[in-house]
Amino acid sequence: MSIDAGYGNPIDFLKYVLQCQDWGDNVSGTPSASALIRTGAGVDGSFDSTTLSAVKAINIKLLIKAAITTKDLIDKICKQFCLLQYTDTDGYECVKYLFATTSDLSIPTFYITDTNEIDSLIYPDTSKICVNPTINYGYDYASGSYKASLAIYNVQRGIYNSAYTSGFPGGIVAETYWNRCRNELWPLSRRVEDMDTDWRDNEMLYDYAGATFRLDQILKLMTCKRLSFTVPFELGYTIKPGRLIRVQFAHLNYTTPTAMDMTVTGVSKSKSSNEVSIAGILV
Repeated sequence: MSIDAGYGNPIDFLKYVLQCQDWGDNVSGTPSASALIRTGAGVDGSFDSTTLSAVKAINIKLLIKAAITTKDLIDKICKQFCLLQYTDTDGYECVKYLFATTSDLSIPTFYITDTNEIDSLIYPDTSKICVNPTINYGYDYASGSYKASLAIYNVQRGIYNSAYTSGFPGGIVAETYWNRCRNELWPLSRRVEDMDTDWRDNEMLYDYAGATFRLDQILKLMTCKRLSFTVPFELGYTIKPGRLIRVQFAHLNYTTPTAMDMTVTGVSKSKSSNEVSIAGILV
């Protein structure tokens, strides 16, 4: 696929790519009217869901000159904007935002009353934490370079200085982001590492709003915990990846049980063993 996506938002662009991959009634690379795309307000996995509002508010541009497979392009969009794209049991293309805090479905609560029910609780990988993040954006296709960036420096110094940030409008915004890195990232790593280029370079983003959105997502990705647990089959068989659920840990505090929201990223079901293993990220 070789296309000029122009300007739009990530959700509409993803929908466009999925429509173009349906060659059933077109051979010209234009969106197919027969493509099965899940739409409609309040529908789980819908491209019209209000749970996608934060991502739809982002403006993007992308010029793809070289050949790229549809799968690679979908993966590129989903990775950049923390999306989960999948096909439902009816064959419709669906999408979920991993850090959505609301759901088009009811949010079921799973009660963990015994630590044996927890398969694993994975803390952030410190090798992937960059305490001084940089977000490059505004890619110039003519020169092959980025024209703008957000950068945070010297988090290890401990006390904020206006010289320790660049690309922000100044004042409280820059200081707030610097303090987040100091308070959220530094305690987890306590070392300065180079940032992964997949996080640093953001070809699709061309404005400040998109860059701050990306920085927020990266801070979440670097600090989020991952949990997996097992429940009886009858309690978990309807759960699918992308579902927002709530996990209540009664064993942590019997007086006031601790509840956490979690986006499901993987499900393994075994009716013969009467169990469903659910994995996800705590949001």
